[in-house]
Amino acid sequence: MKIKIMNTQRITTLIALSIFVLSIFSCSQNDEVSTSPGELQFTLNNKVDASNGRVASTPTSIVISLEDGNGNPVFTLEELPIVNFSGTYATSPVTLNAGDYQITEFLLLDESGETIYATPKAGSDKAYLVSYPLPLDISVSPDFVKTISPELISTLNVDPAAFGYASFGLTVVDTFEMLIAAMRFNIGTFQYELTDATVSVSGDGVALSSTNIAAETTQLTVRDGYDSYQVSVSKSGYTTETATYTLAEMKAFFDDPLTVELTQ
Repeated sequence: MKIKIMNTQRITTLIALSIFVLSIFSCSQNDEVSTSPGELQFTLNNKVDASNGRVASTPTSIVISLEDGNGNPVFTLEELPIVNFSGTYATSPVTLNAGDYQITEFLLLDESGETIYATPKAGSDKAYLVSYPLPLDISVSPDFVKTISPELISTLNVDPAAFGYASFGLTVVDTFEMLIAAMRFNIGTFQYELTDATVSVSGDGVALSSTNIAAETTQLTVRDGYDSYQVSVSKSGYTTETATYTLAEMKAFFDDPLTVELTQ
């Protein structure tokens, strides 16, 4: 019986090729994971004084400016509602692409829209009062809710310039509500059923939001003022459905929910 012996050079070549293939496969997997979005949530764990020296003044929202790792604006004075959990206030999670970000402005508003707390910016007169003045570096990981609690200082009787802000005045953004649901056909039960999906909304070609919805009719808040809106509904394993609507049609979806059928 003859035994065929592979020469050393051929063995070395095969090993190198195997390592190369494995490295490509590994990089491909890592790239796939890195594209998964994460979520960012803001809490006010220091239990801010709701009165803040004002009569019946209750925190109702935060206003945030956020930049990505390249310095591009993600949010510019975006207002996010907050709810009170036994003295601790929190926003709903915001969906973002995984990566590095900077919080450049952070304000707390009351029910009348007045700024009652703010996080000072580095170099401002009030910056010494907090451990981490703005900008605040944060990192959003795939499939993970990142919770942030910026330190806040009362703005009562204080010039905005002392915090590093030009003013505490805000531009009010008009919004409207719409209802949307995604459906799929279940071959097993031979019936249509509600399903979870991702809803992306653009206005006149400008990306406005991307929201993960559960298997239920979901209420979305959309920025007003665009002539046309593009709504895309996607789900892994299904064809992405995209349609364009007028402003009037979008607002009508509050009374008559938009139902999108997904097909495989």
